[in-house]
Amino acid sequence: MKIVIFGLGKIGTTALYYKILNPLPLGTRVLFELTEYVNKPRDGEVPVLAKVLIDSFLNNNISSFKDFDKKILIIRYPRDKLISVLLYFIFNKPFISNYEFLIHYVKLVECKEKDPKSISILELLKMRDNWKSIELSIKEEDPLGKLSNLYGENEDLFILRYEDFVDGKLDELEEYLGFKLEGNSEVLEEHKSVERTKSKGDWKN
Repeated sequence: MKIVIFGLGKIGTTALYYKILNPLPLGTRVLFELTEYVNKPRDGEVPVLAKVLIDSFLNNNISSFKDFDKKILIIRYPRDKLISVLLYFIFNKPFISNYEFLIHYVKLVECKEKDPKSISILELLKMRDNWKSIELSIKEEDPLGKLSNLYGENEDLFILRYEDFVDGKLDELEEYLGFKLEGNSEVLEEHKSVERTKSKGDWKN
């Protein structure tokens, strides 16, 4: 069986990846955020589990996963994702190396925490986007472009809400996969940097 998890960044794709991997047998071929699927001779003999980010700025060949047996798209309440992204993007290495920008941004976030009206989320977003365009020269595409293509090419997508995943409402997903999702979704140390709050609805805080 070949299983692929699709999702935007910062919406629980890594936790879901480990939750599904946990009951799979040793020898499962794992593909963590690879840009393209390339078939290997043993893929017909062992399970394959892939995690694919579909953010618009990533040059992923999503179509290469279209023949997977099980395809899951995890989605999250937009405001939760927005705040998660704002607090996470400073972990990008080029940004960390820009010490003055880093300190300035962190101070603004601290001001926001103490006095929510002191600076808007929109202003923090603009700072993030300006930094990206300067430091990485990333040209954003239509943010819904890849998501639309994903829907168009994969009518058999299973849609999982992040909120249901956090609440442990996995009966329908288990039925879709054909096996129980026993055990936890503990993230390995090598991927701890992407781990989030494991909660929902906390964007106001």
